[in-house]
Amino acid sequence: MKKIYLTALSVAFLFGANAQEKSTLTNKANDAKAAVSVKASTAEAPIYNTKAIYLTEGFEGTFPPTGWSVVSGPASTITVPATQDWHQVTTSGNPGSSASVNYENSTNVHDQFLITPAVTMPATGNVRVAFDFSTSIYWHAITLGGTYDNVDVTVLASTDAGTTWDPILWQEDSLVLLDASYSNDWATYEWKRAFVDLSAYVGGTPVTIGFHYKGIDGAQFGLDNVTVEDVPDNDIEIQNAWTGDVVLDYDYSKVPDEQVKPMRVGAALRNIGAQDQAGFSVNYDIMFGGSSVDNGTTTATLTAGEQDTVWFDTGYTPTASGVYTVNFSLQADDNTANDDRVATLETTDFIYAHDFDGAGIFRFDQDDVVSMANQFILEADATLRAADVEFETGTTVDLYVQVNVWEVDPALGIQGALTQVGVTDFTVPASAIGSAGLITTIPFPTAIPLVAGAIYMLEVLKTDAGPGRLFLGGSDAGDDDFSTVCYGPFGASNAINYFNAWGFAPAIRMNFDPTLGLNENTLTGVSIYPNPSEGIVNITNDNNTENSIEVYDLLGNSIFSTSANTATTVDLSSNAAGIYMIVVSNENGSLVERVSIK
Repeated sequence: MKKIYLTALSVAFLFGANAQEKSTLTNKANDAKAAVSVKASTAEAPIYNTKAIYLTEGFEGTFPPTGWSVVSGPASTITVPATQDWHQVTTSGNPGSSASVNYENSTNVHDQFLITPAVTMPATGNVRVAFDFSTSIYWHAITLGGTYDNVDVTVLASTDAGTTWDPILWQEDSLVLLDASYSNDWATYEWKRAFVDLSAYVGGTPVTIGFHYKGIDGAQFGLDNVTVEDVPDNDIEIQNAWTGDVVLDYDYSKVPDEQVKPMRVGAALRNIGAQDQAGFSVNYDIMFGGSSVDNGTTTATLTAGEQDTVWFDTGYTPTASGVYTVNFSLQADDNTANDDRVATLETTDFIYAHDFDGAGIFRFDQDDVVSMANQFILEADATLRAADVEFETGTTVDLYVQVNVWEVDPALGIQGALTQVGVTDFTVPASAIGSAGLITTIPFPTAIPLVAGAIYMLEVLKTDAGPGRLFLGGSDAGDDDFSTVCYGPFGASNAINYFNAWGFAPAIRMNFDPTLGLNENTLTGVSIYPNPSEGIVNITNDNNTENSIEVYDLLGNSIFSTSANTATTVDLSSNAAGIYMIVVSNENGSLVERVSIK
């Protein structure tokens, strides 16, 4: 059991006068419909070497594709057919184009079919229709943790070219049908692949497949990579993989050196073949700097349709800053295209992060009190100096935000579960707003001590209900561990809601850089000279106190460290010319000076 799941948090004092009615956090949260524009994860392309494919369509060319048709049902009242009907889009996150029905308003009834050409089935065997899909749990699936069930998306089959349709084969919110299609783990606006059995139609009869979107006030649905194919006998798929424990801890994209621990890595597997699989091998290999630093293997057993996660307690602890790549692999089967998966972990000098440098944007397209936050569990005591935040294009220039640090009570679900341990104000300048990768460092006015074993939430909050938009960058990867928390007026009658596990990890990062957020002249009796220097830097000590001395390059790497109660000489002559940061500190204060080495 994870140490903390924020699934029942209702904190009366959290935002003071700005808070309205609050509801509990919703697992797999509300996505605010069209307010979301997130780059989705890539679904696997279906590649089979030993089985036949009878139909394949990726919606890359003319739409509808040759032989396909778009048909409105009798209940349809759509007013914007170009988007409310089935159409082609290139911005839904899956590579290339996909088919989509969009949310445009809450008044029109959608009754829209996307229909395949007739597919001649084989005489015998097991056959399925497979497809990638992406949509909103919140607006489509009460049974999966959403709030509304305004639309049903179904897959139907017909043996008379669509004149009549047989009973529903698949529905996006039917747990029974989702279990049978191996897609019951789908999340808001993440691409997942479903497999729907068509074996009842084998025997040479032509079969037409219909994708039917019907309802009112739903959300966008995406469809891609449709195939009608033989079911491989032996096909284990790696669905996902992590370099951190998403059950007992959080999975991080970046971890400071002082917070590293032995790696627990895992891979989520499912058997999408026709046969049970017993004793197949699952392997991992941790790579650093192009070399293997640790590896291992185990065996697993999955019946047809079963899903499970394999965890490896590797015992390996990263020893240097850099990117660690974990390669997962399976014993080769009928479909080797889904037998491999890669996950990465970057160890850094000072940065703690969940986002994987993604190119997605989370858009709060409303003028109201809104926020996003990430949660962190500290492995060792640390001192938080700043927050690193990615403000994306669309953020209002000069928007006033608060950056809050909360300690989270593991007891959960009670008023007062959060204790504020740090806060700073920030007005977002135009220079801080841009495309993916533009990170703004926001120092706290005083250093914030964090305690090993405690859980902290780092939040960016738009405090004003008036005009102003907050758009944050991040990635769709990084929230499998329920580390993201969102706050906003998304409930009935604009009730304020807290949501956990949004499916999107914002670039809101902890920064422990000791040169940030420090008063540069609180230490007396110390001077640093000469500056500029040819390489030899002298540090006086007239305060009769032992001083800690650290030297950092501009990337934040510590290149020299010592302590002394007398004058000290630091030799930087073997280092490249440039700017270096020298930090001298003791219990009475700090001196930070940028020194130029010629």
